[in-house]
Amino acid sequence: MLRFLTQFGQRLNVSAQSTMFTSISLSEPRMRTAIKCRSKMTDTMTHKPLLSELLRPKSIDDLILPDSTIKALKAMLAIDRLPNMLFSGMPGLGKTSAALILAENFDTLFLNGSDQRQEKTTLSRITTFASTMSIFCRPKLCLLDEGDYMPTENQAAIRGIIERFSDTCRFLVTANDPSRLMRAVRSRLYEINFDVKAIDQDKLLASYTQKLSAKLKQHEIIVSDDWLMERVSLRFPDFRAIASDLDFELLKN
Repeated sequence: MLRFLTQFGQRLNVSAQSTMFTSISLSEPRMRTAIKCRSKMTDTMTHKPLLSELLRPKSIDDLILPDSTIKALKAMLAIDRLPNMLFSGMPGLGKTSAALILAENFDTLFLNGSDQRQEKTTLSRITTFASTMSIFCRPKLCLLDEGDYMPTENQAAIRGIIERFSDTCRFLVTANDPSRLMRAVRSRLYEINFDVKAIDQDKLLASYTQKLSAKLKQHEIIVSDDWLMERVSLRFPDFRAIASDLDFELLKN
């Protein structure tokens, strides 16, 4: 009886090992196939970023502004001090991009005026943030993007917050339509208007096209200068619209 059980156990062990070996040998090619399929799915799901993202300004030098404004912004960063400011102008000129470039150098709270509809919550966040000094021993920065969409009640309260915490926090507001801001708020902000003036049009157009061509080449996108100038001229100075148009044209061709 004992001999039978021993032989039976050996057969079970061999059978189990054989089954396990067969299972492994069969699963390996399947595993390789699964890995290849997963790799293809990953490649398919990985999309190249839009040109509007690739071309977004990364430094002050990338901004399309008069030389005097570029110089002033650099000077502010050099001494780590910003005044309370308002970036105004039509959509697509790079106001938010410019604000984010400055914000990289400071302890920053970012809020979007079009999203902040709960007055108490918004003001509480701003007050809590602005009331303490940054760990870098310099004023913090409260960035209110699309500030012209803030409710009037919020604007009235922020007017007082700007003065109350002037030692610990600076405010940077972007606005497409600054006339929607309360006069009392607007008067507390140094305004930089991003609209391209007629006197600067040709110079800034040439500068932008040159920078754009260089950036496209960095991303291995080669186009002729004439073709690029023609596309840029149609939309200038709406830089976001230019990038969207180029995305479409390059995809089409």
